[in-house]
Amino acid sequence: SCEQSRVERSLEKYRSEVSNFYDSFQPKSVKIVDRSGKVIGEFYRRNFRPIRTDNLKKHHMILWAVLSSEDREFFSHGGVNYTAIVRAVLTNLIQFRLSQGGSTITQQLAKLTLNLGKRNLFNKITELYCTFYIESQFSKEEILAMYLNQIFLGEGNTGVEEAARYYFRKPATELTAEEAAMLVGTIPAPSIFNPIRNLGTALNRQKRVL
Repeated sequence: SCEQSRVERSLEKYRSEVSNFYDSFQPKSVKIVDRSGKVIGEFYRRNFRPIRTDNLKKHHMILWAVLSSEDREFFSHGGVNYTAIVRAVLTNLIQFRLSQGGSTITQQLAKLTLNLGKRNLFNKITELYCTFYIESQFSKEEILAMYLNQIFLGEGNTGVEEAARYYFRKPATELTAEEAAMLVGTIPAPSIFNPIRNLGTALNRQKRVL
């Protein structure tokens, strides 16, 4: 179908971005200097997606934060974490409110790739099919790298590299545990949980991730 072809093209683009053969240059900053040559400002270009399978482990802090917060069983499940779903259902029955989700990183990548909008049964089934397709076509490392490059983190930032440079003025490989936890804390609602829009909420989310 047309929709399947679009998804496959998007995923192939993501795969090329995380491939070991992807251009691995470090982005050169644009420096602003005064008359004497002293640097008074420094800017990095946006839309940079440098996380690849060959440098994934260098991003250990963001990996720790995103796996512990979003998908602890990522490397052991087949795309859908049924244990997490059952746990969420039981928690919801006990507390009578939606307090935990069951979406895995692969499911979140499927949602990002499909971008179907409103939630209904057909879209959920489509996302489930896409989830299993992703798991069958890509390694766990590729899925994780694609996710980290595509996740939206507020203030117009897509991907953890772009967000790290925007919020903390440093590459994602240099994030501290606290900084990584704050970035990951924005994932469920980036327009609300990011530190520029709502610092108090962002700090609470950071504590929860830590």
